[in-house]
Amino acid sequence: MEDGTSALLDGRTPGDVLSGARFACQILLPRVTIEGMYTVVTTKSFAQSLSRLPVNWQKRIVAKIKEVAADPYARHNNVTKLHGREGYRLRIGGWRVIYELHDDRLELWALEGRSERRNLLMRIETITRKGREFAVIPVEDLQKLMDDAEMLADVKAYDAAKARLEDGADELIPLEITERRLMGEAALRIWREYRKLTQEQLARRSKVSRALIAAIETNRKAGSVSTWKKLGAALDVTWEQLA
Repeated sequence: MEDGTSALLDGRTPGDVLSGARFACQILLPRVTIEGMYTVVTTKSFAQSLSRLPVNWQKRIVAKIKEVAADPYARHNNVTKLHGREGYRLRIGGWRVIYELHDDRLELWALEGRSERRNLLMRIETITRKGREFAVIPVEDLQKLMDDAEMLADVKAYDAAKARLEDGADELIPLEITERRLMGEAALRIWREYRKLTQEQLARRSKVSRALIAAIETNRKAGSVSTWKKLGAALDVTWEQLA
């Protein structure tokens, strides 16, 4: 080995140098290595909010969530830590997913839109030109105000979701429920199977005939609002999540 190379290594082997470089990278870029994908669960409220979006947006959001679950700490995820909370915000287009990470589970708590930016009210200077009134504020200040308002809204959504879970007003459910619905399965069948009920058991609980339940699950009948409400009460979900 040449003298210059020996001086550079300073008595260390190339393996020692590489090991030291890896250690330095770990210090500069802290990262948690996860074996396999996080298990994704959602609140019922999240699943219901998601179901109200156009199907293409539902699929886009679910796909991004699964991408994050596979590598939660990737820099390209567009994730922000919530101020003063254990939760995170994932931005997907104009939508924001509020979630928490645990040892092996990613919990989706709330789904927020951008209405907070549109509804932002501020006391700012105004000027009038040709009968029209204009607001005068530096663009960077306006951006900060909007970002702060959005963060505040997301923290409130996080707190509200946490309170619902702690009070038993909401529950965590597998993301699979949403994925099966997006694949075209009847929501009634998905929820009945998740609650581990047979059609006969659900019929007794809901006072809806087994024949009608079977017809709804196979898309042969739609069912009335009254029927949906009975089934929703028996399955502990809103009737809108079944219809």
